[in-house]
Amino acid sequence: MNKQIRSLLHYTITFYVLFGTFLSNDCTYLQYHFYFCALIIFHWLTNDNRCFLSVYDHEPNEYTLSILSKIGINIPKENVLLSTIIVYSSVIIPMSITYVKLRKLNCL
Repeated sequence: MNKQIRSLLHYTITFYVLFGTFLSNDCTYLQYHFYFCALIIFHWLTNDNRCFLSVYDHEPNEYTLSILSKIGINIPKENVLLSTIIVYSSVIIPMSITYVKLRKLNCL
C-alpha cells in the first residue's frame, strides 16, 4: 500500500474516531463506533503504542502530534508521557461520549 493511500485511510479513521459519535444516534452505529475505538486502544497496547498504518511513515505518536501542530498545538516529541496521554485521550474521550450516548438511548 503506498503512502498516499495509507495517509487517506489514516485520516479517514481519525475523522471517524474523533467525530463518529456525533454523526448518528442510531444504536448499531454507536455500538460500532464504541467497539472500533476499543479495538484501536487494544491494537496500540499490543503493538508498542503504534498504529499499523504509522509504522511505515511515522515515529511513535508523531502522526497525532503532526495533526495537532497543524492546528497550532505544538508538543515536543521528546515529551513522550504527554504525547502518549494525548494520543490515548483522543480515542478514549470520543469513546466515552459514545458510551454515554449508548446508555442514554438504552442501547446497552
